[in-house]
Amino acid sequence: LRLKEKEQSLEEESERKLQEEENRRYKEEEERRLVLEAKKLYEQNLNFFPSNRSFVYGLADLYIRTQQTGEAIELLKKNQQKFSQDPILYNLFAKGYANQGKKLLQYENLAEAAYYNFNLKEAIMRMDLAIKANDGDFYQKSRVESRFKQIQRELEIHTSDNW
Repeated sequence: LRLKEKEQSLEEESERKLQEEENRRYKEEEERRLVLEAKKLYEQNLNFFPSNRSFVYGLADLYIRTQQTGEAIELLKKNQQKFSQDPILYNLFAKGYANQGKKLLQYENLAEAAYYNFNLKEAIMRMDLAIKANDGDFYQKSRVESRFKQIQRELEIHTSDNW
């Protein structure tokens, strides 16, 4: 009797695990379908409204979330001039570069996001982290050091004027 109960319990457990696995697969497939549909809608809308910030950022974020970081960065670069003073742009760049493991570029963009959020101290702190990053080429490091000094001077001007 106990053996039959044990067998029935094991069968029920096995059935439950199979059902959980099937549910998990269904959810993953549904999520993939929704992501593809969202991507298609963003791309279609960008064809009609190429300068729409929400569509650009939405598609870039979708690319980042689906590990298509290269596409996200290309899309953001293509629209960088239009939205050059928007901190959201730089936060998206930072997420993309973080996915690629590019610390200098990640911190540089976090600094720009802080700068355009009017937080100069945070911007300086992030630029300092970018300078200390072990990656990046000579030109990137030079650009970051120059921007770091520029933001520092701006902070000194604002603090001396009692901002």
